[in-house]
Amino acid sequence: MPTPDPSSPAGPARADRHGPEPRGHDATRLATLDAWLGVPLDGRASSVSSATVTVHTRAADAFASFEAAAAACAGPESLIVIAGWSFSASTRVTEATTIGMALRAAAARGVQVRALFTRFPAVKIGPLPSIRVKRGNRAATAFVDALPGGAAIHDGWLLHRDLAIAGGRLVNPMQTGVHHQKVWLVRNGPELRAWCGGVDFHPNRTDHPGPAMHDVQAELTGPGAADLYALLQERWNTHPQRPRHVTIPPLEDDGVRAAVAHHGAPGTDGSGTADTSGAGDPAGTADPSGTGDNPTRPHRTRILTTYADPAAYAGLGGPPYPFAPTGSTALRDFLHQAIDRAQRFVYLEDQYLVDEEIARHLAAAMPRLDALIAVISRSDEVSRELFQVWDRRRRFLAHLAPHASKVAVVTSRQYVHAKAWVFDDEIALVSSANVNRRSMTHDSEAGVAFGDLTGPGEVRRMRERLWALHLGAAAPPVSAPPELSLGLWTSPPAGSPVEAYDANGGADTAPVDPRIARLFTPSTFWDQVVDPGV
Repeated sequence: MPTPDPSSPAGPARADRHGPEPRGHDATRLATLDAWLGVPLDGRASSVSSATVTVHTRAADAFASFEAAAAACAGPESLIVIAGWSFSASTRVTEATTIGMALRAAAARGVQVRALFTRFPAVKIGPLPSIRVKRGNRAATAFVDALPGGAAIHDGWLLHRDLAIAGGRLVNPMQTGVHHQKVWLVRNGPELRAWCGGVDFHPNRTDHPGPAMHDVQAELTGPGAADLYALLQERWNTHPQRPRHVTIPPLEDDGVRAAVAHHGAPGTDGSGTADTSGAGDPAGTADPSGTGDNPTRPHRTRILTTYADPAAYAGLGGPPYPFAPTGSTALRDFLHQAIDRAQRFVYLEDQYLVDEEIARHLAAAMPRLDALIAVISRSDEVSRELFQVWDRRRRFLAHLAPHASKVAVVTSRQYVHAKAWVFDDEIALVSSANVNRRSMTHDSEAGVAFGDLTGPGEVRRMRERLWALHLGAAAPPVSAPPELSLGLWTSPPAGSPVEAYDANGGADTAPVDPRIARLFTPSTFWDQVVDPGV
């Protein structure tokens, strides 16, 4: 399919949709963004707030940014917090420095280091040997605990599917859930920076055999960073296994909150309350240094989560989460409403792409959309995690089949671990949540949704950098409307790093883990172990 000419006439209807984009912190722009971001959500989410957002489209860039922030810290008033699904101290954050070296150096300067690392499932079923799904984070927890002033939690406080076989509860309960949030914080005196997305401190993001995993991480300063701080603070301070007398202090206690609020965007009071008068700085200038010398912030933001609902899932290691007493589906709710609101195109990157509820929302949006573009991992790369990935992806894509002429799904030479969305170049979401039921209702996840207060900005730049990464020299020019570049994705140019995904190109040879195949049918294995959801 040839690439449409972006300079060709679009007709009156298209001209309305692609008209001049508003600039400046005016009431109209604020109202537009808050209509996207301020939707009702079920569960734990921040209010609509403001921040400066920088999206790192390579893990190596996020690592380098974190290392630079950590290296500037000194003294007990500074704090580093890492929440991750996995962690390896040998991960290189710069060519000369590992994350272990960076944290040791910070701790030696008196910086407090805290960490929340997920405890991976260790399954024992009757007479069968213990099945360890992953090696776990015991070594990572011990590493942080051994730092001067360091403290870590190997986090098994989970709400998750209470596995049952043949109608009866398992004698030895099986952990099927994990904490999957990837959030980092660096507080240097009154300054606060936060990172959120799909990146863990693991060598496969930089030193993987072959190309490093492709991942995306957003960096925030301003009130949006304080919202991420609050997220980790509540997880740490309410944890049943928290080390005694070791807490993450409120920002109000040390003056950081006031400094962070000073970074708030015009049009807010630092707490996410909109100023509809439009009296903010019309220039929309930002302080790229993050020092607070200029009090403007060019993005509206909202922090979103997933937490399991105790009414639907059993507990392990502690009581229901006090900060999400009925669970949280805020990430899912936001995604559904953003898909339903999009008018031009949806672009997404995802590791799994199997949640049929999201597929139904996308299918309902397709009559008005011009393009849906998805970059995903290859099925053979995730088949030992999802087992039924070929079948489940076919089911997902079947919902979109009536609109195949406007849909492009491609895989990359890199392992796609990113979890990122762009809607109409207006709003983006960077998170830890995959397009599966587990991420939408079951495990803990975190993400940031954001839009530019000054018209085309980081949302569009994020998409353009990702497209350049995946399409190489064939990437469309900046001026090309993205929905008119669909042909580059439906038929990727020869030699580009991506290729069209063939949903019928393989088969699931082991739809159930062979080690426990006698205990499950394929459907019960999927619903209870691989992708549980309400």
